[in-house]
Order: sequence, then structure tokens, then C-alpha cells
Amino acid sequence: MLDILDGFESNPVKNGVEIDFIGPAIDIGFRLTKKATPRKFVLSIDAVFLYVLSELSGDGGSLSNVKINYDGSEILQGVLGGLPYPIFWIDMSKSDSSEVIADQFLFSKNPIDKNSIYKYCMKFYEEKLNYVDRPYIMTDDGVSKTLINKLPKWYDIERTRLKKDFFGPR
Repeated sequence: MLDILDGFESNPVKNGVEIDFIGPAIDIGFRLTKKATPRKFVLSIDAVFLYVLSELSGDGGSLSNVKINYDGSEILQGVLGGLPYPIFWIDMSKSDSSEVIADQFLFSKNPIDKNSIYKYCMKFYEEKLNYVDRPYIMTDDGVSKTLINKLPKWYDIERTRLKKDFFGPR
């Protein structure tokens, strides 16, 4: 994909193409911000999934003590075609605050273990396959070596189409 962007950026006028980076992820972000509070740092399922993968692989570093909370799933306007979207969050309050102490009375507010979050994320991506793709990161050599590098089935076809649209037939 970088070669497509490099070609576009080298001469955007000649290519006559406008790139629009706003898509479903930005809609999700806007909807999730309405769930955030000074206490709740709300995360998309993609952010939670990437965090949990880094933790489970041992690459979490200083983030390994971050606890993820779950507020259930809600229908967010314009997201997932009206299907419920999970609301995950990080608690930004002090550990001895009255809110945190009160949470001890609410079972659903307890942090969730990372393996359970991973299992949930994988099932979410499987069930919502028509709406979202699991995040992926390409390696420099383009070889998919791990779960996070596994490309969506549509990737090669879409990449070829984009190259053709940007550069014309080769």
C-alpha cells in the first residue's frame, strides 16, 4: 500500500485522484467519544485487540499493568449496520477514589483478564466479518508471520485494483 501512496504523493495533480481517509473507523471513534468520561478512557475493539495481543506475546512493556474494563455492548448510530458494539475502557481515576471503591460492589465493573478479552475479540471479528476486519500490520518483507500480520482475504485483490486506479494498466 505504501507504494500506492508514494506514487500518489509524488504527483497528486497528475494522478487526478483524491484520497479520503475517513471511513467506518472514524464513525466508530466519534460514537465512542460520547461514552468517554474523565474517568473512562474508552477504546475501540481494534485498540483493545492490539493491546491484548502485545500483552499476550510479552511485548506489553510498561503497559502490562493496564486493566481493561467492559461496559457491555451498545448500538452506535452508523456503526456495524445497527449491531451492538462493545464498550471497553481504561479507568483513569485514582485507585483509592470513591468510584473505584464503589465498583467493588458491581461485579460487571471488575477488570477482565487478557485471555478472556482476546477470546472475545476473536469471536467478535468472526461474527462481524461482514462489517469489520481484524487489524493487521504488514512486515517489511510482506510475509505474514503472526496473527496480527494475517491479511484479510480481500487485500490482494483490492491492492491490485488500487494500483490500477492510481497508476493505470502496467
